[in-house]
Amino acid sequence: MTDRPALRVLLAATAGAAVVLAGCGGVRTGTSVQQGLSVAARPRVPVRVVPLPPQEGASPEQIVRGFLRAGVGVEDDERAVARGYFVRDSLTAWRVDAGLWVYPDETALKFTAGPDGRLDVSARVVATIDRDGRLTQLGQGTTRRARFHLRQVGGQWRIADLPADFGLWLSSSDLQRVYSPFEIGYVAAGAKVLVPDVRWFPVSSALTTTLARAQLGGVPRYLAGVVGTGVPAATRLDPSAVPVVGGIAAVSLSGAALTATAEQRQALAAQFFATLVQVPQVNGIALTAGGTPLDVAGAPVVTSLEQLGYAAAPATTAAAVVVRREDTLSWQDRSVLLDADRFQRSTTSPGVALPKVPIGWTRLAVSREGTDVAAVSGDGAELARWRGGQSWRISGFATGLRRPAYDGAGGLWVAGRVGDRPAVFVLPVNDDLRKAMPKRVVADWLAGRTVITLRVARDDLRAAILSTDARGQDLRLDVTGIVRDRSGSPQRLTPPMRLGQVLTTATDLCWVDSTTIAVVGRSSAAESLRPYLVRLDGTATALAAVPGARTVTTSGGERGLLIGSDDGRISARVGNSWQDLGVASGVVLPGD
Repeated sequence: MTDRPALRVLLAATAGAAVVLAGCGGVRTGTSVQQGLSVAARPRVPVRVVPLPPQEGASPEQIVRGFLRAGVGVEDDERAVARGYFVRDSLTAWRVDAGLWVYPDETALKFTAGPDGRLDVSARVVATIDRDGRLTQLGQGTTRRARFHLRQVGGQWRIADLPADFGLWLSSSDLQRVYSPFEIGYVAAGAKVLVPDVRWFPVSSALTTTLARAQLGGVPRYLAGVVGTGVPAATRLDPSAVPVVGGIAAVSLSGAALTATAEQRQALAAQFFATLVQVPQVNGIALTAGGTPLDVAGAPVVTSLEQLGYAAAPATTAAAVVVRREDTLSWQDRSVLLDADRFQRSTTSPGVALPKVPIGWTRLAVSREGTDVAAVSGDGAELARWRGGQSWRISGFATGLRRPAYDGAGGLWVAGRVGDRPAVFVLPVNDDLRKAMPKRVVADWLAGRTVITLRVARDDLRAAILSTDARGQDLRLDVTGIVRDRSGSPQRLTPPMRLGQVLTTATDLCWVDSTTIAVVGRSSAAESLRPYLVRLDGTATALAAVPGARTVTTSGGERGLLIGSDDGRISARVGNSWQDLGVASGVVLPGD
């Protein structure tokens, strides 16, 4: 897998609104969302923490504060210091893997002393990370509480008991110091492409081993039936550590890995390579199974995905975008989008003639090759398509049609309603326009909801969906897997993974890359709609505001973001701000 673009994390908040993971100095409150820290710029090497042991004569509150601070240590000797805050016969009471809770800073902690060494602690928390490494943002006002019992040993207070689900409580700045998001790769069905899932892990001296163990786990629920793994069932590390010598990670697997076919071994090697090279010291991997070198690609060491015939998930990009001005569509080369002439410049066409689209047809979409164009009527009751000088209108299959979306596997997606139920449809793109009829895709988890927009990732295996409940509330941003039959026809959408929980309103989204989604939304009623970057790692970062922001697409990655406003103006991202490109009826990335 390739390095990800700037990944912004922890933690900023808007006054009276939900928190947004960003910022490098803990959560700050104010009237605007603060820009975050780029994780891509942070070194992914172990950070040594020197936690302080219990101090002589410390009070119960000082003991618990000291324990919380010592919890930032992730190495064995550092954890031993944290355990020094417990009485000897209560060491097992602390389950480090019970989950991690993130609070903004120490001002968020409140202590209330009770009788007989009891101490109640509460904290305003902004995020949590479960034992699988999945980060979830939490709304403003979320509080975590715990009751400690302390007793004196040799005249010194020590922790005798704490809740079984206490886990770790870390400040946002401490989390940034010792944790980081990492991609765990899975194999696309029917293709030698790796699809990433993103989780948070401590950056310790055992990072290589931690990532290897994560790779041995099963396929995430939201990707079940969509991707696979080359790791045979019951495979484990044997021995349990993954040493790195001369830049090569030695991955020793149990004998169960010997049952893998040649194809599975290549997949297994691709997965481990892509995951482990995120560790700075790792340049390649060597695999053994049951003590026997595992033959993959005829070489003892894997140093690239290309060596195995694999690739990372494709980028979201195109040579040109389609600009709409009233009923006229034209190609606009990415390289001249920011020129002073703006949309007046005539650009080199990709060679595909674009149709005239009458003004009454809105929510334009263009296929990845530029040969097929779709739009819906103003009342959302009809879908129209244009191709090769022909056009065709389809109606009666649904109402409330949303903006169509093309995938790269020959499908045109559109969401709407059938009666009072939400529905998702796919039409074959390559069939005769007059014979291409909508086929319903099963998505039971959308019951009771209304789809705002749907976009398919460039790997054609995942979709991002914005939806609300029937009242237009309870906004959700979900990533779901696309389960296809043997012919490649979409059959159903998997139970999703929810992202961007801090967003309360949203109008549009697009895939920026394989792990990032751009959303036009807001986190409180007091905030105007603005672009957000929502990552598969669970974080959401607010970008600089664009007046009247309504739609979003990209000409390629984060730096190619294009925002459409209510007044018809188009803005392009330039650095951390936006450049006004002038007035157009819309800009569309082919295949978005």
